[in-house]
Amino acid sequence: MSTSTMLNQDSTPGLFASDILAQKVQSQVNRPAVLFPEQLIRETMRERQEGIPLIHVAPWHDFQLPYALDFFFGATYHGNPNEVEHLHPAQGELYFCIEGNIRVACSRGNEESTEYTVHPGDVLLVPPGTWHLVKWDSPGWAYVVKGPNHLIGDAAKITR
Repeated sequence: MSTSTMLNQDSTPGLFASDILAQKVQSQVNRPAVLFPEQLIRETMRERQEGIPLIHVAPWHDFQLPYALDFFFGATYHGNPNEVEHLHPAQGELYFCIEGNIRVACSRGNEESTEYTVHPGDVLLVPPGTWHLVKWDSPGWAYVVKGPNHLIGDAAKITR
């Protein structure tokens, strides 16, 4: 059993981090604001072994908001197997590094890539139409925000 099964004293025994995160998010949906606890975000990524969407145009996880906003909000980490070189034709993307060091290679068109190192507390803006590839120099994680959030398919993301 994973260390994420019991994260704090007010959670239900035997639940995984994603279940506890879902309970917390769903219990706040009708409140004035929704708090996404940092520890549960990290543990849910580790448990699922991938980055996670928290606010998305098409919610499909119980830990996501049940409605969409004008922006995507999620988190990624050093073990995310879904990180491949990609671009968002009409979306800007922000990486807000929380822990670890990220290297992001960015290029437009046929130009050579420029590599950026993002440290904890740094925020990197990748403008629409920019190819980028995220790699980690050390274990860590980052919040990801992109918008607008109404795009799907190739309008949202193209890989190469």
